[in-house]
Amino acid sequence: MGYVVQDSRDSLLGINLITNRPTADYVALGGRFLLDAVASTWVHWVIALAGVAVIVLGGILADFALYRPMGVHAARTVWMLALVTLTILYVVKSRRFDLPYVRMSDLLEKPPVCETNPSRQEHDIWERFLCSRDDHTLLNLMRSKVGVDCSVVPGGVAILPKDITTARPPVGAGAAAVLKQQLHSRLTIDQEFTVNIFGTALVMYLALVLCIAPGLRTVSTLTATLLRIILLAMVVVNATTLPVVYGKVILPTRFPSGRIMYDGILASPQNPRILQASPRNRACLILASDDKFVTFYDVEDNVFVQVKREKVYFIDADETADLVATRISYYLQNSLCGGS
Repeated sequence: MGYVVQDSRDSLLGINLITNRPTADYVALGGRFLLDAVASTWVHWVIALAGVAVIVLGGILADFALYRPMGVHAARTVWMLALVTLTILYVVKSRRFDLPYVRMSDLLEKPPVCETNPSRQEHDIWERFLCSRDDHTLLNLMRSKVGVDCSVVPGGVAILPKDITTARPPVGAGAAAVLKQQLHSRLTIDQEFTVNIFGTALVMYLALVLCIAPGLRTVSTLTATLLRIILLAMVVVNATTLPVVYGKVILPTRFPSGRIMYDGILASPQNPRILQASPRNRACLILASDDKFVTFYDVEDNVFVQVKREKVYFIDADETADLVATRISYYLQNSLCGGS
């Protein structure tokens, strides 16, 4: 599970970290996912109560429909109808709560905050994710550059009319005008993740109920085996997408912040064709560090750097900073997104 979470976060950021992580780190990351999932249900207890009620109601309806006495033909028909219903539920849940998050990638390479081509739902998720960083510099830039007000509740995002923004109207203002002054969502990122937890639990529970329901015994052994494989595959895929979503939008993106001094490679002033080692002292965010490599985000040059451990003289990082907020703020400050 920890591997899935880490790979999901790397996919979101658009960086491929070469690390020598021990297995214990991935186990700890998987444990963090479980603890954060439990904590989310406690924080958003109203959603949790509603989710439990839906699961209990689903269990009662499944028991009544699948386990009451009936003929062979009726049992087979009811079981197939239940399978179709579960498939529809799974598709709706996946398209609404999984797929838009799974598609999030390469955030640090080219942030999509200025794009108007993505669907409203996907663009909404990007904006709510950036608003959830809770960084004043980024929030002000979101308001002035792309006309997104992150202070609106409960969804936390609204498109501003042109006369409120301090810069020129956003690129594609015609498309944005359709959504202006409208809440993009009624749920925050954390609340939607809590809904996803109970949606995942409901799909898994109903799939397992169908695996052992009497109606499955009314078909041939081969058919029953194939149907059980399909249901178990649905359970596995459904369960795997939850840590993927967690790694994309829930796992914090704060990293140690400070300075690093290392041997860099620069062109010789006398002959640009000759490369030579030159000590560099840079402000940075440390993304990963092990006995082989140190990977960091150079705040001064706004680039990602990975150097061998033996080339690093010292690392002084006594604070933390949000990588996403730092990178996106730089992108908005130096782009023509909604203004100059």
